[in-house]
Amino acid sequence: MLLKIEELLESYSKKFNLSSQFKLIKIDSFWEEIAGEKIFQNTQISFIKDGILYVKVKNSAWVYELSCLKEIIRQKINQKLNENIIKDLHFKTGIIKKNYSKSILKSAPPLSNQEEEKIKTILENISDDHLREILGRILTKSIQLKHLKKKSGWNKCVSCGDLSKEHLCPFCQLKK
Repeated sequence: MLLKIEELLESYSKKFNLSSQFKLIKIDSFWEEIAGEKIFQNTQISFIKDGILYVKVKNSAWVYELSCLKEIIRQKINQKLNENIIKDLHFKTGIIKKNYSKSILKSAPPLSNQEEEKIKTILENISDDHLREILGRILTKSIQLKHLKKKSGWNKCVSCGDLSKEHLCPFCQLKK
C-alpha cells in the first residue's frame, strides 16, 4: 500500500512529536517574505516551544526593533500558517549563520530544463498544494545553491561526492 507523502509526514510527526519541527521548517521557508530582506539577514529562526517562536538576532538594537514589531510579525506568521500556532516571539542576541537570501540566489544561473523536469517529477504526486509549493521552493533553492557553490570554486568531496570547500566535506572529515 502506497501512502501519500503528507500522510507519511503527518504520521511520523505525530509518532515522534515533530509537529513543531514541521511548523518551524514552514516558518523558516517564508521568513524572508514576512520579515523582509534586512530583518532576514540579521535574524535566524531557532526553535518553537510552547507556542513561543525563538529568534536569534544580531545585536540588542535588533532585539528592541523586533520587540516593537513582534505582534505584527506574529500575526503574519499565523496568517501564513492558517493556524494560530505562535502565541509569542522571543528575540535573543546570538551568532547568526549566513542566510542565503533571495537576492543572493538571484545571481545563480537559471535551472536547466532537465532540472525543472526532475523537480516536477518529484512533486507531481503530492496532492497538498502548500506542501508541494514548499518542497518545490526547497528543491529549487537547493539546486541554485549548488550552482552558486560550484561557481565559487567548491568541488566534490572525494569520499561522498557532496560539494565542499575542502578535499573532504565536514561529514566525511568527522568519519575519519
